[in-house]
Amino acid sequence: MIVTANERRNVLKLFNVSEVARQLGVGVFELHRDIRAGRVQSPKVRVGRRLYFTSDDVSDLSTQYREGKTMMTTRTKRVEVEIEGQEVTRQVRTVILEVPEDMTDEEVECVNADHFNHVDERTSWEVEDTDGIYAEGFPTFIGLADYDAEPEVIVYRDDNGEFRVRGN
Repeated sequence: MIVTANERRNVLKLFNVSEVARQLGVGVFELHRDIRAGRVQSPKVRVGRRLYFTSDDVSDLSTQYREGKTMMTTRTKRVEVEIEGQEVTRQVRTVILEVPEDMTDEEVECVNADHFNHVDERTSWEVEDTDGIYAEGFPTFIGLADYDAEPEVIVYRDDNGEFRVRGN
């Protein structure tokens, strides 16, 4: 059975994010951002492949936006942290090996490169490639960030109470 948008809104009382944003007087982008950040609830009713808010959800969201949109179950804060990064750069140097005459090329490639760390370097290292800078380790807490600072990463609790991380 195909449900038209008019039937969905007027009979089933189900609303998509754009319609709810319009009813609340907020931008669609802002509502999507608040849903992703866990500040407001996400639509839960599935019709086909899409999710919709019920009229009760819209009423709850209206109250949340009037009261400052803190999630009913989760409050958030923005913090500033410092992360460490390391640039991964591959460098190469050409060396001469003396190997048994019957050693195959494949066997030569099996010599552990760690052995070259313990001999005099007679050739120079040259940069071959770089993968850029990668964050590593754990963040160091600096302090609270400004409320209007845009987060790069959002940490939230899933339905099991476990912390999850996603980009913003």
